Order: sequence, then C-alpha cells, then structure tokens
Amino acid sequence: MTPTRLQAMVKGGQEIRERSLRGLDLRGLDLSGGLFARSDFTGANFEGANLEGSVFDDCRFEGAGLGAARLVDCVFSACKASGARMDGAVLHDVMFHRSDLSGASLQRVDAGVTSFDHCTLDGASFCAAVSESLVFYGCTLERTDFSGTSLPKATFYQTDLRTAAFAGCDFDKAIFIECDL
Repeated sequence: MTPTRLQAMVKGGQEIRERSLRGLDLRGLDLSGGLFARSDFTGANFEGANLEGSVFDDCRFEGAGLGAARLVDCVFSACKASGARMDGAVLHDVMFHRSDLSGASLQRVDAGVTSFDHCTLDGASFCAAVSESLVFYGCTLERTDFSGTSLPKATFYQTDLRTAAFAGCDFDKAIFIECDL
C-alpha cells in the first residue's frame, strides 16, 4: 500500500485492519482520525505526521519513528512499540493501555495529560519531557530515565521505581501510591 492510498482510506473513514505497512515513509501525512487494528508499522517513519484522534489496537510500531508527530487524543491499546522514537512529539490526552514501549525514546515530548495503564516502559527515556500530568498505573519502569523531566501532578500507582532515574526532575504535586522506591 502506498502512503497516498493509506491517507485516502483514512480520510474516507475506512478502518485499516491487518495491513503490513512496515517501513513506509509517512512523514508529514495527515492520518488524523484513523482507526487501525492489528496493523504492522514496524520501522515506519511518521516524522511530523498528524495522527490526532487516531486509535491503534494491537498494532506494531517496533523501531518506528514518530518524532515531532502530533499524537493528540490518541489511544494505543495492546500495541508493541519497543524501540520506537517519539522524540519531540506532541502527546496531549493520549492513552497507552497494555502496550510495550520498552526502550522507546520519548525525549523532549510535550505530553500534556498522558496516561500509561499496565504498560512496559523498561529502558524507555522521558528525558527533558514536559507535561501537565502523567499517570503511570501498574507499569514496569525498570531503568526508565526521567532525567530533567517536569512531572507536575504526576501519579505513579503500583509501580516499581527502584531502578528508574529521576535526576533533576520537578515533582510539584506528584503522587506515589503503593510504589517501590
């Protein structure tokens, strides 16, 4: 499938289901409002793409580039995004549910209000990210790097933070509930 065809299908309201879109160059495309199920975006380049309001269910993003992408009001459920690069992306009102983002790079993201529910974030980097509020519920965060991150009103619930790095973080009104510190 070509990037132009994919964009036309999304804009036409079609669900993108069980498609292999591995390695596609989707830079700068408007894929807002897309519904994606069990599709493979491994190694795809979404640099600067608009994915606002999109829903991704059981999709693969391993090694995908989402730098500077607009991911406002998106839902990622049961997605595999290990090693994904989201540096500089806008993530306002995004929900990650039971997704694997191990080793993902979310450096300098503008996260607004974003939640991670039962996600694997081992080895991920949130360095220099800014947010209004981040929620980590039941996540694994081994060796996750939050260095220099602004975490006002962040909520960490039932997470093991013993190996996470928090050098130079701002924890104004942050909440830690049932966490291992």
